[in-house]
Amino acid sequence: MKHSLILFSLLALFAINELKAQNYLETNRITDWNNLTESGFYESSSENGINIPNSGRWYWGVNIAYVNNSENNKENGQLLIEQSLGDPAMYFRCTSKSGSGVWNKVICDKGNQVIDGNLTVTQGIEASEILVTIDAGADYVFDPSYRLSPLDDVEIYVKEHKHLPEIPSEAEMKSNGLNVNDFQIKLLKKIEEQTLYIIDLHKQIETLNARISTLENRH
Repeated sequence: MKHSLILFSLLALFAINELKAQNYLETNRITDWNNLTESGFYESSSENGINIPNSGRWYWGVNIAYVNNSENNKENGQLLIEQSLGDPAMYFRCTSKSGSGVWNKVICDKGNQVIDGNLTVTQGIEASEILVTIDAGADYVFDPSYRLSPLDDVEIYVKEHKHLPEIPSEAEMKSNGLNVNDFQIKLLKKIEEQTLYIIDLHKQIETLNARISTLENRH
């Protein structure tokens, strides 16, 4: 993130120096960010801006144009600031000859951040709270129709495979990683199954205790 911010700052400074030299420092109002051919400062209003990161938002931006741009060639480097008093955001992109391109958001250390795609982190993540969105659970284990595997079968499986049924082996985890969402659901399922086993064992113990009490009372 720090490297990206440094790069953006350098690009902005370069653009400002170039624009100062050409007396292009005034901001120009536009509607379509795909239709730029010249370097300069631009803005689009929340009412009529198109080809922007988020519709209905006001943007200020810098366009760094390719020197051979024309009406048929609109290759640019663009940097946008989304107007917001609470959570301002910054976006950047490179455009093709048609002027189109994918906006990428600069992640900062303030406000809410949304990433449309995968996030890869090569080192640790520290957080005070993590919310994982799920679309399934394991409550079906407590449905009367659920078939609980006999403990004898579980014992045979564990002795043979050295891990619980439906849970990846240590080798698989090391090789493929771990899907936290999927793994949490599987662990929850195993906890709920263990709860049913414990309840069943408790009932058996109560039955045995009742039989013992009956035998003791006979003597």
